[in-house]
Amino acid sequence: MNAKVPKKGALYVSLGSSIASGFGISVQSPTCGRSDRSYPNLVAARFELELVDVSCGAASIPHVLTDPQADNPPQISAVTADTKLIT
Repeated sequence: MNAKVPKKGALYVSLGSSIASGFGISVQSPTCGRSDRSYPNLVAARFELELVDVSCGAASIPHVLTDPQADNPPQISAVTADTKLIT
C-alpha cells in the first residue's frame, strides 16, 4: 500500500509527546518544549503543508485524547474535518 502525499497547503496536525515535539532540540518554544526543528516541522516544510503542532513534552495518552496538559486542551481537539495528515 502506498500512501499519498497531501496536496500543498493541506492541513497537517502533529500529536504526541517529547519525541514529536523535539524536546531538547533547539530552538524551543516556551510551552511544551516544541522545537522548530522537530520532525513535524521538517515534514511540513518538505511537503509545503499547513502545520498545527500540538505535540507536548511529557504528554501521555490521556493528554492526547481526553485530559488537558497545563493550559493546553486535549491534543485531539486540534484535528478537524479539514485535516489531511495526522502524525
